[in-house]
Amino acid sequence: MATIRDVARRAGVSIATVSRVLNDNPRVRPPLRDRVEQAIEELDYKPSALARGMRSQSSRVIGLILPDIENPFFTSLARAIEDAAHASRYSVLLCNSDDDPQKEQVYAEVMLAERVAGVILIPASAELCDPLLKRNIPLVCVDRPLPDCRVDTVRLDDELGGRLATEHLIASGHRRIGLIAGLRLAIVNQERLQGYKRALEAAGISFDPALVRHGDFQESGGYRATRELLELETRPTALFVTSHLMAAGALRAIREKGLQVPQDLSVVTFGETPWLSLFTPSLTTVRSPIYEMGKEAANLLLRRIKGEAPQSPVLVQLAPQLVVGESTAAI
Repeated sequence: MATIRDVARRAGVSIATVSRVLNDNPRVRPPLRDRVEQAIEELDYKPSALARGMRSQSSRVIGLILPDIENPFFTSLARAIEDAAHASRYSVLLCNSDDDPQKEQVYAEVMLAERVAGVILIPASAELCDPLLKRNIPLVCVDRPLPDCRVDTVRLDDELGGRLATEHLIASGHRRIGLIAGLRLAIVNQERLQGYKRALEAAGISFDPALVRHGDFQESGGYRATRELLELETRPTALFVTSHLMAAGALRAIREKGLQVPQDLSVVTFGETPWLSLFTPSLTTVRSPIYEMGKEAANLLLRRIKGEAPQSPVLVQLAPQLVVGESTAAI
C-alpha cells in the first residue's frame, strides 16, 4: 500500500507539499498540485479518512514533536506523555525535529494532514504556532515556553534551579564558580544563568563572565567548555553544569586533566536521568520532575481537546529540587 512518502518521492516534492495538496492549501502552485495529484492517481494512494477531509470525525491521535529523542530527558518526557494518552485511549504520533525549524515544520504539516486531535511541542522555533492555531489544533508547549505564542505551557522554574545549584556551592565555601551553560538563545539557558547570577549577587560575589562557557546541551559541548575553564590561569573550584549530558562531558574533561571530584573540583549538574546513578562519586543535581511535566502536558492537552480547559492559556510551572550527592564538598 502506497504511503504519503511514496507520493512525495514520485512527484518529486516534499511530504509537506503532499500534505498541503491533501488539505487543499491554496499556497501550492498549480504545477506542483498537478504533479502530486497525478502521483496519487498512479500509486492509487488512499489517505486516511481523516486526511481526506472528514473534519467532523474526531481523531484519537496526539502529535508529539521532540528536539532530540536520544536525549534521556526527552525520552522520559515522551514516556510520561504516552502513558497519560494511553490511559485516555489516545495514541501518540512521535516526531524528532533535531531542533531544526524546517524539519519541525514538515512534521507539523504531516500532523495537519492526519488531523491529529492536538499537539505537544518542545519547540525549536515559534513558527508552528500560527499554522496549528489557525486550524484550531490544541497546542501545549513543554519545557521551552514561547513568550509570543498564547498557548498552554508546562515548564520548570529554571531560574530557581540555577539559584539552588549556585547557592549550594556558595554555602560550601566556593567563590570561584564556573558555569557551563547551554545554547545562548534558549530560554531555559537564560533563566538558569539568571539564577546563577542572582545567587552570586545575594552572596556579595561579583559576576565574572570569564567563568561562563556556553555549550550545546550535548556531551561534546560540556567537554569542550570544561577544558576551556580548566585552562584558565586561576581555574574555578566548582562547576555548575546546566544539563546532565554536558555534565558527562565535563567529568570526562576533568578526569583527563588528572583532577578528582570533589577533592579538586566540586560539580553540580541539572536534570535527572537513570544513568546519573552510575557515576562515582554520585552527582549533586538539580532534579527535574520530568515524568510529572509530561503527565501534566498530556492531561492539559486532553482537557483542551475536550473543551474542559479555561479559555485563557494555562501555565503550569513545576519546582526543581536540589539532591545533594558526593560530587560537592566544602572548599
